[in-house]
Amino acid sequence: MTLINNIKLPEVINIGAVPYKVSYPYIFEANITKDIGLHCPYISEIRISAVGENGIPICKQTVYETLLHEIIHAADYIYCGGILEEDLVGKLGFSLFQLISENNFTHGNNRLKNIKVGAFNFTIKNDCIFTNNDIVTYWDSMVDTISIAGSVDGYTISPEFMSMMIFTTVARIMCDLYKIDLPKLNEEMDEKEVLYKILFNGLYNTLTVNNLFNFFYKGNYNERYV
Repeated sequence: MTLINNIKLPEVINIGAVPYKVSYPYIFEANITKDIGLHCPYISEIRISAVGENGIPICKQTVYETLLHEIIHAADYIYCGGILEEDLVGKLGFSLFQLISENNFTHGNNRLKNIKVGAFNFTIKNDCIFTNNDIVTYWDSMVDTISIAGSVDGYTISPEFMSMMIFTTVARIMCDLYKIDLPKLNEEMDEKEVLYKILFNGLYNTLTVNNLFNFFYKGNYNERYV
């Protein structure tokens, strides 16, 4: 971990099979001083500044938000081919940071009772039985509930798989509530849900492998808001 001004960031983040170096604090050139974060795919590096314009120090929360923003860029590049526009990554970054910092998605934590999505509190119903075996999770925004199957075809769903399904489902709810619309993978593919699954599964893998759910969860890092 890199410790600057009492802010700790990982030195390396593994995204898929690619180890990304995290350069913090990175000093950007004068002509791009408005940048406080940058994803450099061709050298597998994420750059985060410790200061903004006019040399003003960046607060802890903004540094953490910027790190997550660049992780989304990297996950998009590796898992989806880099098709997300900057504005869309910005919306995803702010929304996901709120989601992850307010809920404990730590890998294997498949017994969450409630999940906060913005101003909404969703109740999770575990061990549900669906008539369609292809359905593992189902949400109803009208009554703020998320239903989770306990088994499929007689096989008990593992805690690890359940954790991933909870996160990807809640991330999908977040996009629905905040009107975050991902693009199509290609013109022939009408089903955009495929991209949601690829991106959010990739992000879940990244956040889990690098213990970043715990890192971003404010229950464990309250001091970063000081």
